[in-house]
Formats: sequence, structure tokens, C-alpha cells
Amino acid sequence: MPRKVSVRPIAYPLPKAQPGGNTWVMATQSLAPAERAFAPPERALAPAERASAPAERALAPAERAFGPTDRASAPAQPAFLLTRPAPASARFAAALRGAFGPATRVVISPLMQTVVLTPDLPPGPFDALILTSETGADAARRLSADAVPLPRRAFCVGDRTARAAAQAGFDAQSAQGDAQALVRLIAAALPQGRFLHLRGRDSAGDIVQQLETLGITAQQAVVYDQQPRPLTAEAATLLAGAAPVVLPLFSPRSVDLLAQTGPIRAPLWIAAISPAVAERAGNLLPARIVVAGRPDADALLQALENLCAAGGRT
Repeated sequence: MPRKVSVRPIAYPLPKAQPGGNTWVMATQSLAPAERAFAPPERALAPAERASAPAERALAPAERAFGPTDRASAPAQPAFLLTRPAPASARFAAALRGAFGPATRVVISPLMQTVVLTPDLPPGPFDALILTSETGADAARRLSADAVPLPRRAFCVGDRTARAAAQAGFDAQSAQGDAQALVRLIAAALPQGRFLHLRGRDSAGDIVQQLETLGITAQQAVVYDQQPRPLTAEAATLLAGAAPVVLPLFSPRSVDLLAQTGPIRAPLWIAAISPAVAERAGNLLPARIVVAGRPDADALLQALENLCAAGGRT
């Protein structure tokens, strides 16, 4: 008949925090004489073992933001969802992968599709154009190519619009801001001028009305429309999941169109390009939200880096 053997569990102490640092170090335990006798001696690593020991590696940008990616138990990294028209989304996706790493998951699901319009323009002449988007700048280029008489001077809402206008052959000046900054620039630079605003059907801030309030003559022409599009199947699956979705938002209309797609289950980490967009984005009940320091793509990218870094620390 086998005899019973009693086994005495050895209790190990809890970790103790060492002064002057954040690293937890296990406290050592004094061994009884019998335990010292049978404990295996520590030994130094042989040169071959030291050479083959795994080296520490620098973390990729996405790992710095979201944590290590090589642990099976680690949560999935949040994906980015881009809802701008396809060309703008593709450009911003490239910027995201440059900032967060080439393996960053970016889902593109444009909620708007640009449709070119050919309206009759108000009678001129005009002293300068007002351009509040790259699409407006492209419309000015098309009109010039069709021999429509347009002024060569263009006041633009931001640097990217100004670059597009300059590439189209216009003498472009950037307000480096939003609609209010553009109105201030026009009022200071050419208060007696006559202006033509080439805009989309849905445009934030009524610039013509603001200028007329200041006594400045301005008219407008709707030269493009951005018609709604449904979410792609991949985007719908993303928003129905449990993992956070990082959502850069560039316009109040993008917020409205996304809200119309139905209930969103995924926690939304939103970076808004302006306070006005952030206010509207409250309707989406975001888990986190930040606002870019300036209303441009570069500042929004920086806000996304801050947002994701903060999310990875919680």
C-alpha cells in the first residue's frame, strides 16, 4: 500500500517597489540550510548562450501608441476609419501609415462622392476668387480650361487649398485657418473688391453673407456636390465590433452622414479638425475625443497621435 507523502508549500513574498523607480523587483527569500543544500547553483551564461539570447528591439510607432503587437493575449489594435471622398482618404491613409507604421489597419469608406456641376456663373468681372476646398480649386481649374473668364487672384481657406489653386495657375493666398480667418484676411487685404466664391452645395460657414455684412461685394456659385454613399461592408463590420475605432473627422456633414448609417457599437476614438466638428461629433457618443490645434490635416494627424498614445496607456 503506497504511503502518503506530505508536501509543504513554500510561500513567496509579494513584489516590493524599489525607491527611485517604477520597476517592480521580486524580493529574495532566505533559504533554510536543507534548501540551500539542494538548490541548484546559479551559473553565468556561456558565450554562445549570450550570443543567442534574444535582443531587445525598438518598438514600431503603432506599438508605441497601442502596445506590443506580438502577444497572443494582447487586445487588437484599433483600426482607423476614413470617410472622406476617395482621393482625400487615400492621401490621409498614406500619412497615417507614415506616422503609425506600414502595418497600420486603415479602412476607407467614403461617405461622399464628388459630382461636378456646371452652373451659370454670376456676371462679373470679379477681383478675386474665394476657395474653401481643394475641390473648389479644381473647379476653378476646370472653368479656366473651358475659357471661362475668372480672376487670377484667389483667397483660400488653408494651405492645402492654396497649393491646389497655385498648381492650377492662380495667385493664391492662404488664410491658414477656417471660414472666419478667411473673412478677416479678405477684409484686410481687399475691402473694396468684388469676390466670387466657388463652393460645394454643402458648405460650412456662409462666407458671402459674412462679407456682405462687412460691406464687401461677394457672390457665389455652386460648382460641385458631394452626394452620400453607404458604408462599405468592411466599415460596417468594423463599427459593429467591440474594438475601438479611430475616426478622423473633417466636416460636420461627415458626422451627420455617419450618424445616419445606424447604431454604432464600437467605441469611437474621434479626432475632430475643428471645435465645430467636435461639437457635432458629440452626437456619435464618442468614448474619446480630441480637437486639432489648427484646422488642417497635419494638425489633425498630430491630434491622432496624441489620442492613440493616451488610449494605449489606459
